[in-house]
Amino acid sequence: MSPQTLAAKLRTIAATHEPTSATRASEIAGMERFGVLEFLELTGIELGSYGIYKVDNDGVRLALSADDLTFTGHERIDLRKACDKLRNLDFPCSPEEFCDWYETTLGENRVSDFPLATGFLTALGRRLPPRATSGIAPVPSTKIMEAFQVKPGTVRNRLWWSERMRSAKKYGLLNARASQGGRGRGKPSYWHSIVIAVWLIEKNHLTKDKVIHAVSSHFPECDTDYLQDI
Repeated sequence: MSPQTLAAKLRTIAATHEPTSATRASEIAGMERFGVLEFLELTGIELGSYGIYKVDNDGVRLALSADDLTFTGHERIDLRKACDKLRNLDFPCSPEEFCDWYETTLGENRVSDFPLATGFLTALGRRLPPRATSGIAPVPSTKIMEAFQVKPGTVRNRLWWSERMRSAKKYGLLNARASQGGRGRGKPSYWHSIVIAVWLIEKNHLTKDKVIHAVSSHFPECDTDYLQDI
């Protein structure tokens, strides 16, 4: 089954099952440890296989083998990468262990993200990382500069961004950089637009409304709900 088919299957599952209420999610967040039933309540799924994962009474495991010859070369590479960073979840687990696992596995092949009941992370004083809401490919630096007008005028804005992108560590932008550019024209660096958006808001470089408008206009595939809570 191709990643595209798996993604479609997961969307169908998500559309037919709903996570539990915010009130119940908060109750689960207050438990010292919880098991498979609470996991199913939080995610709104049933026992079974979802994308590259299998959920059973003992926990969540990677269900597919990277050595399966029915997969293409690219698919096997993706699965090996998933294995490298995979954190299995054992039941029973603490709410914090669940959160750590959930954050680590988000975006795995873009087919195995589970929904999560509203209120659970809030009760724990946590929120999803930006990568959980992006779901899009990184974009070149020129597109970031075009989308987010921090300084008036194209030249001033480009100079402002160039300084910060060249010194990403100094300005706290390393997490936003997907890949570093090469020398010369035509080899730009690539950036995660939604992480850039979070940085702009948190550093007060642009108002939240302006950032959300820019993301909606230039990166319509991004979900801006995450930005509302910053």
